Amino acid sequence: MISMSMDSAVRGTSLTALFSNAPNEGGFPAGRAASLISLIGRRADNQDRACVALMSPRPGQARFVAAVFDGIGGMEAGAGAASLAASTFIQSLATSFSVDLDVALAMAISEANAAVWATLRGRGGTTLTAIAMSGSGRCLAVHVGDSRLYVGFPLRQITTDDSPRGLFGYDLDFAPGGIFQFVGIGDRLRFQSFDLSKDEFDSLLLTTDGFHSAEGADLSTLLHRPGDTTGAALERFGKRLLPNDNATAVLISRRRAMAELGRLAEGALLVASTTELRDR
Repeated sequence: MISMSMDSAVRGTSLTALFSNAPNEGGFPAGRAASLISLIGRRADNQDRACVALMSPRPGQARFVAAVFDGIGGMEAGAGAASLAASTFIQSLATSFSVDLDVALAMAISEANAAVWATLRGRGGTTLTAIAMSGSGRCLAVHVGDSRLYVGFPLRQITTDDSPRGLFGYDLDFAPGGIFQFVGIGDRLRFQSFDLSKDEFDSLLLTTDGFHSAEGADLSTLLHRPGDTTGAALERFGKRLLPNDNATAVLISRRRAMAELGRLAEGALLVASTTELRDR
């Protein structure tokens, strides 16, 4: 994981540089709490972004955040939209500890939407599915688009795809990108939110649609036991996939994430991403 100062989060420069790079191919661990994977599939480039972040501005305050972003194909600048949304989303959460976690998440997704809209004016956008945990044990999620959040053992889908099939149960020839909602849509943004704090599960899985819809993506075979978040397990699963699209996932152990928050030093901002920060 890359260590940054909270000051760099305020300025956003390091986060922008991090997410502007193309994802690395394959899977790897993100600390002891999570693992990530990103595959280019049968595409010329990878427009997905994903990250895990731990942040603590002062004693007694800490957050664990994981998110996936899928730049929308068929629109402009998919990779740029995903990169901008990712950096804005994490920057917002790292600088909003004065408000409750649910308010901070709403602010973060709204600011990401505004940033992408200001740049692309609705001509491009990205999905966003994220979870955030506080040191007090709250576990919340926000979602827009057709990326997904799964929880539990066995895994069950929590989010609803913002697509004709997800919302109505059948397919329609609908543009852009086959979804009704995306980050970058402007004032029409309507995102889903979930409070998972009272659920007694350990595993969380965030996926872009290229991952959960790929040939061979039987998610019931991903986890061998509760809390299995090893990078090796996720990479073994990824090697069985035959994705047509970019395929990205983050697998998290809620229990281990809480333990990581308990060890986090004051002023720390640790970020693991499918991209890597170059020229540091």
